[in-house]
Amino acid sequence: MATNLQELHVDPLRHMWSWLTRLPQVIWAAIPEGSELPDRVWHQRHQGILGVVWLHAIGIACFSLYTGYSFAPSLFEGGIIGSAALVAAIPLRPRTHRASVAAFGLIASSAVLVHLS
Repeated sequence: MATNLQELHVDPLRHMWSWLTRLPQVIWAAIPEGSELPDRVWHQRHQGILGVVWLHAIGIACFSLYTGYSFAPSLFEGGIIGSAALVAAIPLRPRTHRASVAAFGLIASSAVLVHLS
């Protein structure tokens, strides 16, 4: 009976110690490497982000109308985001420029939403 109780107290400690010693390796493996995405993967993700930016453009224009702004300011505020999505969709630009413009569109949509609320 005494050995069973000792085993119960030792095994969780060993398990915990084993887990703690592996923790730095698990954390290190989760950190991104910083390499570029393959073109196919980047294009799929970029299309998804552009879809979100377009939805923001439409949503901001509708929300602006809902909050009482007239049609012209609502169109302008949604147009800022829409123009960023349009420029980010042009395939003639380098990937970094397109990604930066898409990020600008998302940041600008946050700023416009703060302004409207």
